[in-house]
Amino acid sequence: MTQTVYDICVTYFLSFGHPASISTIMKQTGLKSTSSVHYHVNKLVRAGLVRRVGRGFAAPVVILDYLKLFTPKKESVR
Repeated sequence: MTQTVYDICVTYFLSFGHPASISTIMKQTGLKSTSSVHYHVNKLVRAGLVRRVGRGFAAPVVILDYLKLFTPKKESVR
């Protein structure tokens, strides 16, 4: 289920351009409580794959790998 939560976070971000919330993840996984979603999101946080922004069921879950992809790279000046 943790992999499913991660996949939903990535798909949601790519589709809508902003991170999914806990409540959105809950609806898309079919989990019955936000605490179940928190459990899986916290596993992803400990693995270094996502970051929580804020608290509560509306708090977005940011995918760290995708932040790196969309952050402009500094070019070295010679």
